[in-house]
Amino acid sequence: MKWFMHPLLVLIANATESELAKYVEYLKVENQVLRDRLPTKIDTAEAERAELLRVGKPLGSKIKDVIAITTPRTFQRWGKAEREGYSHNREVETKTKGDNQQRDEILLYYHTFRT
Repeated sequence: MKWFMHPLLVLIANATESELAKYVEYLKVENQVLRDRLPTKIDTAEAERAELLRVGKPLGSKIKDVIAITTPRTFQRWGKAEREGYSHNREVETKTKGDNQQRDEILLYYHTFRT
């Protein structure tokens, strides 16, 4: 079975350091062009944050030079939350039957005295 390398991997493997810097600069500009077409806020899923942390942590403080999807401070908060075992998925509180009953009584009162 033949294994074919991805063309980008072949390009990177054969590139010099200055060429790699040029590739990264191009990708940053291309990424910015695409990002300008998106809404101002991008919500990330927990799996996406974990992947960004996995590849971003080795960069250390240099992450601030390349990070674009969020702020460096938010990236640090994600790392802290991961270390502390905090899940970003918060359960939405559901209303109890009592809350609905109270709402119904208020609506009844409103409609009774409105006319």
